[in-house]
Amino acid sequence: MGVSDKPAQEIVPNQILVRFREGTDRSEIERIQVEAGVRILKAVAGNTLFLMKIMDGSSVEDAIRRLKGYPEILYAEPNYGRGIKDN
Repeated sequence: MGVSDKPAQEIVPNQILVRFREGTDRSEIERIQVEAGVRILKAVAGNTLFLMKIMDGSSVEDAIRRLKGYPEILYAEPNYGRGIKDN
């Protein structure tokens, strides 16, 4: 089975995973959420990795691009439905 034969992973619409740098203050996380049009659905790992919902109607790609512009963010990526759900 070649790489191109792999089934495409399904991206959960309007959701992204965002990891903040260690030591990012909660008030900075709140500010970034407002500015970037996202909202925390749940903490995935400690106080640095969050499942977020895109609130402003942006595409997953646009929201990720916007979030990568913040120095407090280590990475942002689509939620590929790896069992991380909004419960």
